[in-house]
Amino acid sequence: MTQNNTTEPTINEMRIAIKRTRSSWTSMKDRCLNPKSGKFSRYGACGITVCERWLVFENFLADMGSRPDGTTLDRYPNNAGNYEPGNCRWATDSEQQLNRTNNRNITIDGVTKSFKQWCIHFGINMGTVYCRERSGMDIVSALSTPVKKDYQKESAMQRWGKQRLTALYKTIKQ
Repeated sequence: MTQNNTTEPTINEMRIAIKRTRSSWTSMKDRCLNPKSGKFSRYGACGITVCERWLVFENFLADMGSRPDGTTLDRYPNNAGNYEPGNCRWATDSEQQLNRTNNRNITIDGVTKSFKQWCIHFGINMGTVYCRERSGMDIVSALSTPVKKDYQKESAMQRWGKQRLTALYKTIKQ
């Protein structure tokens, strides 16, 4: 929060933002350039590098700006690309989850989205789609077939309970 309701950040807020940014910059260099880093095997060892310009913090800061709160450095749009201008952004955790290399991307009518994004688009539970695929449905049908109304309203346990109560009622009535 800034003092006096102005839009200009305070000195302390600027220090915090620069510290956050420098931390991201240091981590980026470490995972790409330091073979002793725990994450080097997934970055530097795979050929992911930091452009020469960004080896200097001031250049990185000038190109990326200070890191907004709640974000981290993300290689986007090319997740397999290097850390360089034009291929990086400050992203939230949910944005980064959609940019993972192990995402299952699906193309429908020329539009490519992650599995999770398609489930959200069609308003269907991911587990429902998995079950439909296991039963032999193709992915487009599994995503686009509407869920039966009675199954949306009740859980499996509720349906089982009703069946048991109905059977019990019939037994008592006889």
